[in-house]
Amino acid sequence: MSLAALRNEDFAMGKESAPSTPAHVQRLMDNIDDVRLLVKTHETIAGKGPGRKRDVEVLNKSAIVFLAAAWESFVEDLLAYALQALVEKGNDHKVFPEYVLQSVGSKHNGIKAWALAGSGWRDAMSDNMKAVLASTTGTFNTPKSVKIDELFKKVLGMESVSSAWKWHRTDSDAAMSRLDSYITLRGDIAHRVQVEKSVHKKTVLDFADLVIRLSTLTNNAVYAYVGERLGREWLDGGVVLEFVPRPKPKAKKASTAVEEVKALLKTDADSD
Repeated sequence: MSLAALRNEDFAMGKESAPSTPAHVQRLMDNIDDVRLLVKTHETIAGKGPGRKRDVEVLNKSAIVFLAAAWESFVEDLLAYALQALVEKGNDHKVFPEYVLQSVGSKHNGIKAWALAGSGWRDAMSDNMKAVLASTTGTFNTPKSVKIDELFKKVLGMESVSSAWKWHRTDSDAAMSRLDSYITLRGDIAHRVQVEKSVHKKTVLDFADLVIRLSTLTNNAVYAYVGERLGREWLDGGVVLEFVPRPKPKAKKASTAVEEVKALLKTDADSD
């Protein structure tokens, strides 16, 4: 299944989903469609051409806030989806790594409590996720990279999900830094309204592409991790995503001085 960059106008996010599309993917697609609508509204008011745009920056700011919320929602939905797979399909509590078992077991008389838990381990793990999310309420409203790594480790035992955030000429550190800068911008907009620098449409498009790309990479990393923990391929749940970047415009061939002279001569001849 493919998720295309926002700037690929030939791709209608909400219309590309299949009946089996997981909820976390479908919700992301719906949320990105809302951002697409803001971008279209921007273009309707100010046009697509270059130059300073007036009275539309509020749309750009709104889109940044929307995108941050879409990213936050995706992370939480994916986390819940993966946890459900482990809880429902795992044979016993050992489907979770020792880090999670120790952490959750400490609330139930230590790790030995798991031997007596029976099927109660499933409820314990679900309760753990609720507790983790509750404890991060407020801080996860700024879903930066470190906080996301923390969530996946505490709930699934998955180490450094952000290590999967790398692609051509971009390593995970650079991707984390880019994400964090956009989330900081979102905070500035939400709390101050006025920000130091103008928020342009390009900023929105770049952030949208980053959210879609990181969502793709995070989904695929979690898909692989859950399959590994279950000891089999996760065939009947989850989906592998592919990020489709915006096609690069073809470079226009620069006219040479000779060609320009020929064009002028032709124009002069035609006018005689």
